[in-house]
Amino acid sequence: MSRSRGHAEPFVIAIFVIALDIALMAPLLRTLSGDFGITHRWSAWVIALYLAVFSFALPFAESWMRSIDSRRLFSVSLQLLAIGSVVGAVAPAWLLLLVGRTLQALGASGVVPVMSQGLRQSRRPMLVRTGGLLSVLLIAAPLLSAFLNRQLGWRWVFAAFLPLILLLFLIARRLPAPSPSRLQRLESGSTFFFLGSLLFAMIAVTRMEPLAGWEEMLHPEVFPYWILSVGLIVPLIMVEKRVDHPLFIPRAANRSFIFVQMMAAISGMCLMVPVIIPGWITPLFPDTLEMGGIGLAAVAAAVGGSIPLAGWIAGRWGSRMVLAAGFFTLSLASFILGVSKNFALLFPALLLLGGGIGLIMSAPLHDLLFGRLPLRRVRTGLVVLGMFRAAGGALGLLLITRLIDERNFQAGEALMLVTAASLAGYFLALLLPGCRTDRERR
Repeated sequence: MSRSRGHAEPFVIAIFVIALDIALMAPLLRTLSGDFGITHRWSAWVIALYLAVFSFALPFAESWMRSIDSRRLFSVSLQLLAIGSVVGAVAPAWLLLLVGRTLQALGASGVVPVMSQGLRQSRRPMLVRTGGLLSVLLIAAPLLSAFLNRQLGWRWVFAAFLPLILLLFLIARRLPAPSPSRLQRLESGSTFFFLGSLLFAMIAVTRMEPLAGWEEMLHPEVFPYWILSVGLIVPLIMVEKRVDHPLFIPRAANRSFIFVQMMAAISGMCLMVPVIIPGWITPLFPDTLEMGGIGLAAVAAAVGGSIPLAGWIAGRWGSRMVLAAGFFTLSLASFILGVSKNFALLFPALLLLGGGIGLIMSAPLHDLLFGRLPLRRVRTGLVVLGMFRAAGGALGLLLITRLIDERNFQAGEALMLVTAASLAGYFLALLLPGCRTDRERR
């Protein structure tokens, strides 16, 4: 296996884990809002909190795999996933459902490093089969979620996690036994402040009134949370300056890494647009609740189809051109969906949306880290990018749902926000220094 692929594996698997969870949860948001009597922006916490906790727990899982047996870590992670799924399936109150989602996120974060290490030591046929299986799951998940929600209720979607957990267990048993890791241990103490800052920012965004202007940030019920969110950055910086290998704040020689972090956060926000697709499509077809899942499955199919294209573009022109193409395609699709009411454009625009998402998801960001970070820190850099992408997704999702709250999922303004963010990502990608293409390496 190439060194590049070995470094990138945890990042790729983390993206698939997040995408699969979103595919299962997104068709449920409207139903959860009705059943628990909450607004759409609070129902979005079922995904946003998962992303926040996942981004927090991932570096700890990476570190623990260096000090305990990876099989034991995987077993504990699957148990947390199972317990969280059961709690979610029986939760009588919204807060208890969020507890279940927190447990699921903790479990998923432990699955990622173990699976990536096993795949890194596997033969290529196993990698191909696993990638194909994940792609099929990504397409089938929204269809299954919409069907179960319609026929049996949303609780059965959480019950459906249990056979998925069993499948993960069976996949892991076919992987070779992991060898002891010699990778550098992550110094992850500052992630506590990272999570705290993110959660306070999420609460502030959620409490802001959807139709008020940005002056709502100064409201007495909102502003203290912004103060707490920004204030926690100070101890984060203090901790980062005291460790030998900081996670978030690079040394002076690696300042360009900050722009890559910004890119990851923007991409995380833009990748949240599929979450609102089921709720947006369903009112257009009120007699067919499954249409939301079908629309999301079309997006997922386009995501899978664009992955080979991403590899081809990266090989010829580098990673930043993959990102630029993905952001531009996503901005175009979001704009069409936001301004057009023509049903003939609906599914072509959804396929275009999935193509842009697929390019952004599969862009080999590890190439952008070579030359910006020491080689021994590239894997750590990918973990940090995963955290920024998940954090950007959590905060971006709440910003998006803030614009559709109390509007029966009239998502025009939310889609315009995604269009603007995608264009910002497009220009930022073009500003990034290029990396060596496959042709230049040969």
